[in-house]
Amino acid sequence: MHDDHFLVIETASSWADDEDYNGWMPWTQEAECAAKTDPLEKQKCIENMGPEGHSLTYPGINYIFFETFNALGIDDPLFQMFLIRLIHALFSLWLVYLGYKITEKVSTQKNAIIVGLTLAVGFVMPFLAVRNLVEVVCIPFYLYGIWKIIQNDIKDGWKPYLLAGFFFGIAFAIRFQLFVFFGVMGLVFMFQFKWRACISLLLGFSISLILTQGLVDYFLWKSPFAEFMAYVGYNSNLDTAKDYATSTHWYTYPGILAGMTIPILGLFYWIGAFRMSKKMAWLFFPMLAFLIFHAVYPNHQERFIFPMLPVFLIIGVIGWSLLLEEIKFLKNKPKTWKNILIIGWSLNFLLLPFFTTFYGKQSRVMAAYALYPKKNEQIYYIQEDVAHGKATFLPRHYAGNWNVRTLMDINSEAQLAVWSKREVKAADYIFLYGINNLEKRINFFSTYFPDVQTYETIDPSFMDAVLHWLNPRNKNQTITVLKTNVER
Repeated sequence: MHDDHFLVIETASSWADDEDYNGWMPWTQEAECAAKTDPLEKQKCIENMGPEGHSLTYPGINYIFFETFNALGIDDPLFQMFLIRLIHALFSLWLVYLGYKITEKVSTQKNAIIVGLTLAVGFVMPFLAVRNLVEVVCIPFYLYGIWKIIQNDIKDGWKPYLLAGFFFGIAFAIRFQLFVFFGVMGLVFMFQFKWRACISLLLGFSISLILTQGLVDYFLWKSPFAEFMAYVGYNSNLDTAKDYATSTHWYTYPGILAGMTIPILGLFYWIGAFRMSKKMAWLFFPMLAFLIFHAVYPNHQERFIFPMLPVFLIIGVIGWSLLLEEIKFLKNKPKTWKNILIIGWSLNFLLLPFFTTFYGKQSRVMAAYALYPKKNEQIYYIQEDVAHGKATFLPRHYAGNWNVRTLMDINSEAQLAVWSKREVKAADYIFLYGINNLEKRINFFSTYFPDVQTYETIDPSFMDAVLHWLNPRNKNQTITVLKTNVER
């Protein structure tokens, strides 16, 4: 997933180094436009200035982390990321705790233990818990809001819902799509005539939204909620959606939720979730609306559904536990379900070590880190990925250097021919993606850089290699770094 390494971290790390890598700030855009000499290009640049459609809340939190690291003299980007991962790991314990407490309050301790264990050691959970994904980081905030409502026994009232609304607003500020979940929840409470709850939720949500989004956007763009409106416009664009790997099958999102719990067991939890559709309507229907919304929305990437995992798990486990007492076949043959449990949890613990130790995008990260010894130098490089048709950019954070510039991305034989005719060959490094015809490719560049030598060869992690084998769209291949030894 691109965002983990390349969106939040790149942005926050650059801000801490007095840069603006993604160009999200208005003053960066103004400077870029002012630097253009052609009047028409300058005018077009000015017209295109505006918010990029990203919530600044979560990058802002990571910016504080990086500023703290810099103040403490912690400069190594890999160690910085270890600390970031550790902070997220500790934060994820709040998610486990809330999942347990919510389930225990509305059901039994046995079901609470199942939910807590799944959120803690479900095969994919430790991996997701430490990633910089807004779809995961938003979860504990809205779960805390749900917990405050449940503590009040879901009765109509003011204070619990006001606090819940405030934390819902924080979750929304991190992940905008949660607006659907919260909106449908409010509608359910309206149909239940819980007017004080609705008003309090809206008030708490509004206060939080003004503090996290409105004031920040107004300061930057002189328009409250400018980033949110830009985000809606970007993701509603059909042409934009084509740039992402999306699935249009109706069963994609339900399958993802089932598959991300415990293998096989998640299918039964869906049956349990429908069993609870009336008793826990205020959670079931918002979750269902969230799934339907993403199924029909133009840009509906698979990871967008991650925020619904704990809600699905809680109501699914509770509902299925009730059905185990109601279905005669399972009630009379308890060993059947026991055997299913053994198979599901065995598969889970078989997968767990692979996902827990999964180093995502290892080759891209370590290829950039190979430049870290040159962190104080201006570096120019060429990327070549003729075999796969698209050279993916390197994360500058891991190079510890924002003065790293790409001279050219060579993605085809035609581009290779164009580059070979250029008179200026000023690249310091060449990054070759993949190992197909590697010797031939190295020999090609050696004709232009006689002193070229292999500087680093970085292989993908085991899981990266598996994902690339399963689907070549996952750009997780070996990267060979050549040093040209060009004198400047």
